Amino acid sequence: MERQMKTKWEDITKDHTARYLWAMKTIARKYNQRRGLNILDVACGVGYGSYMLANKYGHAVHAIDRNDDATEFQQKYWRHPFVLFEQADVFEANYKNAYHAVISFETIEHIVDDLGFVKKLCELAPIVIVSVPNQDRIPFRPEKHHHHQRHYTKDELDAIFPVGKRTWCEQYNKTSQSAMVPLGTNKKRIGRTLGLVWEKND
Repeated sequence: MERQMKTKWEDITKDHTARYLWAMKTIARKYNQRRGLNILDVACGVGYGSYMLANKYGHAVHAIDRNDDATEFQQKYWRHPFVLFEQADVFEANYKNAYHAVISFETIEHIVDDLGFVKKLCELAPIVIVSVPNQDRIPFRPEKHHHHQRHYTKDELDAIFPVGKRTWCEQYNKTSQSAMVPLGTNKKRIGRTLGLVWEKND
């Protein structure tokens, strides 16, 4: 599992920070630049993204990760008064009744019960923002992707989300083209990462 054990935002791999920048912009646009929202960051790693959500927008972030090393690193380097960090499994965390948005990047592919996990996320907020490895670009190989259960095509990821509005994005590489862009932006390339913004129907 790739963890960004870095103490400065600028030292974190560009594709990782790009996903959080995409989420921050998406949430800001959906809520008309409102500050102080309740955001859930599931499998947050060391918490750099949760920190930025709190620091830039004043959001109250509930950040969850089960890893001991990530927890220790977050407490040492990425603490913020607006971030509530909880060390817990994603199915056992003490979730609140509702959030304005849920973020979970590069998580679903690790979960055996992916359908149950997605169902839980969609019950917690009207907006869910996720990313997964794109099966069409990075075919799943158990001998290589030891911590993954699977990778996803667009149709496969679409199938595990309930009825609702979908906005699709992709990410081409880890460096020069790491921004999350609308799916199909580059007709000659297939993104290595699929991104989805799911919105509950009114």
